[in-house]
Amino acid sequence: MLGGGGVDGCIHEAAGPQLKEECKLLNGCSPGETKITSGYNLRAKFVLHTVGPIGEKKDILSKCYKSYLSLVLEHQIKSVTSSIT
Repeated sequence: MLGGGGVDGCIHEAAGPQLKEECKLLNGCSPGETKITSGYNLRAKFVLHTVGPIGEKKDILSKCYKSYLSLVLEHQIKSVTSSIT
């Protein structure tokens, strides 16, 4: 969530430094959990941050999807795209 490498780094670079500052306030994200931030300089209004499991842990993967979709419904998000890293 703090803009390391890969896709996360690209998202943070495109969104601008405000995204990293907001992410710092969220105190990380546990596997299976989803947190939402503003999109800042992105065309997206929001960024949903989800930490997936390491290895084959179907229960945590299921929790990822459920927490992600719960925030989509809560914030009445009409369109989503995802990036898995």
